[in-house]
Amino acid sequence: MTTSSGRKLCILWDWFVDPAELFENRQEKLQAWRELANLGWEVHLCVMGMDFRLTATSSDESLCYHSFLSYKDLLDFVIIGKFDTILSWGSVDRPIHRLLLNRKDLLPPVCFQFAGGVHDGGELSLFDLVFAQNLCDLEEFEFRKFRAVQLF
Repeated sequence: MTTSSGRKLCILWDWFVDPAELFENRQEKLQAWRELANLGWEVHLCVMGMDFRLTATSSDESLCYHSFLSYKDLLDFVIIGKFDTILSWGSVDRPIHRLLLNRKDLLPPVCFQFAGGVHDGGELSLFDLVFAQNLCDLEEFEFRKFRAVQLF
């Protein structure tokens, strides 16, 4: 069932992703993110592309794929996108996190789906909410006084 929330979500998957991987359904995170569009969110999935720049819209027009050749282009897109929420996936120290941190005052709430790596770093102050994969990660973020929720 599709509802109409009218909300705009930017998902940052700050990795180099080829088109085949971006459009297939094998990765669970991609399946979950696509379902947000079915709930009425306008979802913009943003990745890095080594050999391609792409903007494509799914058949229902509530899910848009964007691939960027440079972090500057990705940063500019996020800043001017007028998103209601940003969700970033990966490690704390991703390059886009450092860039966005300098523009925090221009951003909506930024959530972080922690996928591994170190639990600290200056980039953490970018995030309003951290989604942890397990109890150990949750405790590490809570110890550092970050608002965190365990997903799995």
